[in-house]
Amino acid sequence: MSKKVFIVIETAGQPGRAQLIGILRGINAGRLDWEIDIVPSRRKASTTTVKRALSARADGVILAHPVGPGVPEQLQQEGKPTVFMDVLSPSDIPVVPTSSCLRVDDAAIGCAAARHFLSLGNFRSFAFVHDPRDEIWTRERQAAFVTTLAEAEHTCKTFTSSAAAAETAAPHTGGVRLSRPHELPAFLRSLPLPAAVLAASDLIATDVLHACETADLAIPDDIAVLGVDNDIGLCNRLVPRLSSIEPDFEEEGFRAVIALENLFGNNIKIDEKPLADVRLVERESTKPLPPATRLVDRALAFINGNYRTPITPGVVARQLGVSRRLIDLRFRQLQHETLLATINKRRLEALCKMLREESGSLRDLIAACGFGSAVRAAHLFKSTYGISMSGYRSKCRNMV
Repeated sequence: MSKKVFIVIETAGQPGRAQLIGILRGINAGRLDWEIDIVPSRRKASTTTVKRALSARADGVILAHPVGPGVPEQLQQEGKPTVFMDVLSPSDIPVVPTSSCLRVDDAAIGCAAARHFLSLGNFRSFAFVHDPRDEIWTRERQAAFVTTLAEAEHTCKTFTSSAAAAETAAPHTGGVRLSRPHELPAFLRSLPLPAAVLAASDLIATDVLHACETADLAIPDDIAVLGVDNDIGLCNRLVPRLSSIEPDFEEEGFRAVIALENLFGNNIKIDEKPLADVRLVERESTKPLPPATRLVDRALAFINGNYRTPITPGVVARQLGVSRRLIDLRFRQLQHETLLATINKRRLEALCKMLREESGSLRDLIAACGFGSAVRAAHLFKSTYGISMSGYRSKCRNMV
């Protein structure tokens, strides 16, 4: 007997298109007598329309985006056989014999991204840019990304866009952009370079690429960017072309057909665990870090350990076995300042701390921070902070 199956899926993006291909493949492979009705767009999938269509027509449903509040509950109350694909967490769906939940493994995506970045070299910072809808899939990707980096003793900053401008849409699709993209360039500029950024999806990654251009940050030399979905048309159209992680959405669609057949009473074996298979497609937005990054990291480590001594850029260069000209070039490329400016900045940071916490004479504190000239130190302090050392110390004491 023919079954009427209602498929609510977003086909504007690569994930939905791949899911639909998997569904059609499953129908053909099983030679199933299904009459399918596809709602391919969020604009055509209003809550009222879907509720009316489901109650009137469908024997079963494959629901690949949330549609609206109350729809999953209504489906379950009516006992309508329903397969949820990446809509809710399995824990959010009551265990009933008429529903099944499939998911791609978003934790595997976050782990794969972190491991790939770690394999490229020693990035000085990492960041994750959320999808503004803040759905479970973006949170799970971010959590796994952060956890994997933490295991390698790295921290991760997060850019979370306001959900105010986010529309209800299918997970993993190209329907939502960041609601405050004007804040993203400043966020990216705040990252120590070179930095590695994972975007929640390919579409969010386009905002990251545009923000890098606004912030005058080079990709991938300053910022390496990785998206998710591998929407080939989008990834190849961007400049530079976007590296992306591709979950197996087609296999998920295939499994959805099997799951729905089981809900119809057929006994077909299916694994409802999240699909952990992901493929990383590398393009120009990511690449292995050059040796220059390691050279700058070694120099910074030496400066942090020796700034209290009278080291000079020449001393640092000799310690690392390179020419003064080369190390200055690398610092300008990656730190956007000279090696001498970096040394002085570290000494000034230490001097500020000592002025706040210690009561010794200014001359003694200046010498303790590695400055060879008290006059030079006073000039640098005033030009950097806009206040004299004695004025800064008095201000700090008055604030206590």
